[in-house]
Amino acid sequence: MVKFAGLLVPKLQLGNSVLEALGWKSAQVFLNEVADSWSAGFACKRKQSLHSCLSRSHATRSSLYTSLTFKSVLQNECRNGSEVGRNSLQSTSKPSRRQRELAFAAYFKMRINMKAPAWESGSESFSFVSREAKASPPGFPSWSLGIRVTCAKIVWLIAILNAAGCENKNTYAPPPPSQVTVSQPIRRQVSEYLEFTGNTQAVNSVQLVARVQGYLEKVFFHDGDKVKKGQPLFLLQQDTYQARLKQAEAQVLQQKASLSHAQTELERFSDLNRQHAAAQTDVDNWRFERDNARAAVVAAEANRSLAKLDLDYTKVVAPFSGRIDRRLKDPGNLVGAGEFTPLAQINQTDPIYVYFTINETDLLRVIKQTSIGPGEAEKLKIPAQLALSGEQGYPHDGHLDFTAISITPTTGTLLLRASYPNADGAILPGLFARVRVLVLNSEKMALLVPETAIGYDQLGSYLLVVNDNNVVERRPVKLGVKEQDQQVIEEGVSDRDWVIVTGLLHAIPGNTVNPVRKTDDAAESRKAAQ
Repeated sequence: MVKFAGLLVPKLQLGNSVLEALGWKSAQVFLNEVADSWSAGFACKRKQSLHSCLSRSHATRSSLYTSLTFKSVLQNECRNGSEVGRNSLQSTSKPSRRQRELAFAAYFKMRINMKAPAWESGSESFSFVSREAKASPPGFPSWSLGIRVTCAKIVWLIAILNAAGCENKNTYAPPPPSQVTVSQPIRRQVSEYLEFTGNTQAVNSVQLVARVQGYLEKVFFHDGDKVKKGQPLFLLQQDTYQARLKQAEAQVLQQKASLSHAQTELERFSDLNRQHAAAQTDVDNWRFERDNARAAVVAAEANRSLAKLDLDYTKVVAPFSGRIDRRLKDPGNLVGAGEFTPLAQINQTDPIYVYFTINETDLLRVIKQTSIGPGEAEKLKIPAQLALSGEQGYPHDGHLDFTAISITPTTGTLLLRASYPNADGAILPGLFARVRVLVLNSEKMALLVPETAIGYDQLGSYLLVVNDNNVVERRPVKLGVKEQDQQVIEEGVSDRDWVIVTGLLHAIPGNTVNPVRKTDDAAESRKAAQ
């Protein structure tokens, strides 16, 4: 019971002032007395009655929350209880639980009326039962009356304290304004750029093939090596082509001998003809033989050149400096036997090209703005910056070096090409690339804000601005070009507005915020502008 009383102390302590005003002791002293009275005169068998008393007191306390006043409920129950109590005394059967409770309420009313002067004056502690009135009402065990009266005390006290606690209601306290960081737009000179996406491509790319038939004998490189122009890469079987070269050379000698004989005979018969010792027919015949031998010599020399060329084809060399891919044929394989036999691929990647396209709308606008056509643009070497996937900004510098001669009808775009130095070979062919090309004569002063401060919704892009009253406003803006991590604002704000740059999730249009101004960037931009 002491434990039960201790559980109620934090709540009942709030009503000490109420108890003192009524002439009662404090809640802690009262509960101690209740605990002492409960634990003093009861045996273990009486704990069942104590449990039932607590249950009834709980039911009684619950009724207090749903009734107008505890006193009106108690009076009604007492009236009903007096009649039921008298009926229960006349009945020979054991009274029911409801009858016993109502009878006790009537008896309890009588005891309260008997002790009213003492309770009101506060001359003694809060006790509804005097020593002379410890007799139980008819039909009740003598020991249960004290328990029920003590439970009634607790019900009274809880009702009074709950009523006192309801007088102090909680009031809503709005949270403090959210803290955000604001900064003024930066004004500085910017240039207009056009951004594109494209792919890298090698300046030269060749697939090496076997141009003559034969067995592959040697490979003079390792896969992926950098090679120089004219460096031997593959060697095919040469003995066959060396023999053919010797045969061609022999034919040349043979035809030269025939030519020399024909020339000698022609001269001899020509002299005889002048002496009228030979017929003109013989002269003409040897002239024909001479010319035929001369043509045979030319043909034999051509065959010798072909044989020499075929012998040279047995050596595959690098046509330019670059990087060679893996070999596609291993030594010992027959290559060039009536088929296209690729051996390896070699690329020249320094410099490297990037191909991209521009749509006709931007093309016509740039031509109108700069008065420069595509053909003239490639001669001016317009700066073009390159960025690969995962790179911040545009770290690679190059220039525009080619524009196509016509628009592709199916896509409405014009093919462009930019060239970039690539001495270390870090840029490989086939990579996805972002290209930014400078628009000539486009320098101007503009306002810039951090790109992270810009929001987007169904109405378009906007900025959150804090006015003089620290109230958040939504400003629709028109965006310009992007300058690194800054965004050009063409319309919507001025350089005097305070734009929210951090804490955007806490900034709601129409709400008040606590702005923290960041003025370093804005001051520097004004100083630079001046």
